[in-house]
Amino acid sequence: ISSRPKEFLSVMVNEAELLEKYDIEIVPGEPTVILDRVDRILAEDRERMEALLQELVDAGLDISALGEKRYPLAAIELALMDFAEANDCNALSCECWNLFRKKYGVSPCFILGDLNDRGLPAACENDVHAAITSVMAVAAARYKTPSFVADLTIRHPENDNAELLWHCGSFAKKLKKADANGRIVKEGKGFYELEPWRVLYVRRRSQRRGRAGNQRELSVDRNGQLGKMGEKIYFRALYPSCGRHPWKLFPYHPGSLPLSGNPD
Repeated sequence: ISSRPKEFLSVMVNEAELLEKYDIEIVPGEPTVILDRVDRILAEDRERMEALLQELVDAGLDISALGEKRYPLAAIELALMDFAEANDCNALSCECWNLFRKKYGVSPCFILGDLNDRGLPAACENDVHAAITSVMAVAAARYKTPSFVADLTIRHPENDNAELLWHCGSFAKKLKKADANGRIVKEGKGFYELEPWRVLYVRRRSQRRGRAGNQRELSVDRNGQLGKMGEKIYFRALYPSCGRHPWKLFPYHPGSLPLSGNPD
């Protein structure tokens, strides 16, 4: 949906290679087409919006901070679902900085998490590789739990198998801790504590030659070493879905190491 953020060179993709080598077709979602879908739903489909919003409330989420913005949030999610269904898409990646925020005042952060919740793997920042990897991760989990996209920030100062995962609230509501209070803030981001499960960290590496060799496979990082899928390697999310300013929740610890020495 739309284009990648200018600064995010790391999410560039080779569409021809994905199609020729992996039979993965990228269906572009032009901004004008998507925004037209959203506007039509806002004007004509109040019943579907109300039903979606009620599902969020029934799941234990407080949506009061959204105010009237709850309708654009619902309309955006419905428009993305309709687009994916109309184009027979298995996953979705979406620009999340400007497209919806500037017109409707909400970002699609929670929306992308909720699409994961509904069985449509969705990645933010138009990260196509993340969307593809999410499809594989959900399949590896035998479709019993949704995946999520997060940034690796800082390793636990004492536990080498623990890492602070952070992102702006794009986590499926099924992952919310049962007794945790959950809310969607006015910017459209979800805030709630997740169940303290073990997490398998997966990424698809682009082809390059270096210390990790020529990689075009699903892989995991373990103590700075590249390991192949199949090894039981876990990373626990200490404060997933912590929202803005994670350093306020998890202060910097001198001597902490990055997760991996790999340059990418």
